[in-house]
Amino acid sequence: GDIIESKDVAGHTALIIASCNGHLEVVDELIERNPNFKAKNSHEKSALYFASLNGHTAIVSRILGCIGRYSIAEQKEIVNAPDIAGCTPLIAASISSSVEIFGALMSAGANILRYTHAGDSVFHVCCQKASDRHFELL
Repeated sequence: GDIIESKDVAGHTALIIASCNGHLEVVDELIERNPNFKAKNSHEKSALYFASLNGHTAIVSRILGCIGRYSIAEQKEIVNAPDIAGCTPLIAASISSSVEIFGALMSAGANILRYTHAGDSVFHVCCQKASDRHFELL
């Protein structure tokens, strides 16, 4: 496979690493090389998940802007992709308290009815974070 799709021992692609760490310029360069936005690490976490969790709004916007090349079903799969604990990018955005990212994911079709394997929903996480701004978007 292509070098940008190669994975380290934890299953991270270059896009996942750059998205996790907020390196927008690197993400932009990788986007020019047509990365796989469905790629996940060994814990089933995607670039969109990490960008959402870490509050990297511009990277989330870039990823959401690029997934249009996928079918509608695949786009929903990317936006709602759970990790091994069942945590989706929307739940990750709730954890990070990023209202902007939360709203962008909602606009992209994030499923608010997904639950983690521990039984937590977006609503539970918002209550834990006491984020009424998130509730306004639901």
